[in-house]
Amino acid sequence: MSKRRASRTPGRTSRTEAYREAAVVIRRLAEFGERVGTIVAIEPGINHPIYNLDRVEQLLDDIDSPFLGIVFDATALLDPHEPVDLAELTSDAFERFGGRIVAAHLDDYRLSDGRVIRCDIDEGVLPVAQILATISAHAPYLAVIMEETVNDAIARTVNRYGESGFSK
Repeated sequence: MSKRRASRTPGRTSRTEAYREAAVVIRRLAEFGERVGTIVAIEPGINHPIYNLDRVEQLLDDIDSPFLGIVFDATALLDPHEPVDLAELTSDAFERFGGRIVAAHLDDYRLSDGRVIRCDIDEGVLPVAQILATISAHAPYLAVIMEETVNDAIARTVNRYGESGFSK
């Protein structure tokens, strides 16, 4: 088994069981969303029951509802012990289920002592321009929320990457 760990509560014994329990709750949320006309979105994360793109795809297959969406955050899927190319991960996500992605989180990071340390955009190693270019190509009007970017870094980021600034 991978070094990845699922968030667990007492009594859970496996990632499969954690997924099944989460899927039951998410199905109920999606059904409620259908009744009230609201999209319910989940954000996959390395320590969540929905912890990689395969699980996202499984969830979307298991819960076939147009009212279930995904908030995509490449950094949330990063395992510091098994780093991947987050630009490729983002491209893969949009290729596989981009129409179901309803928002994206953009948060830069550094790796330190086996941990992901979040930081202002452009102070870490996130391939921001590549990720934004992928989002723009697949979902040009998608809401992109900057996480962990604060104060003057917000304006700096908007000035650098706003309005076709993805190649800067």
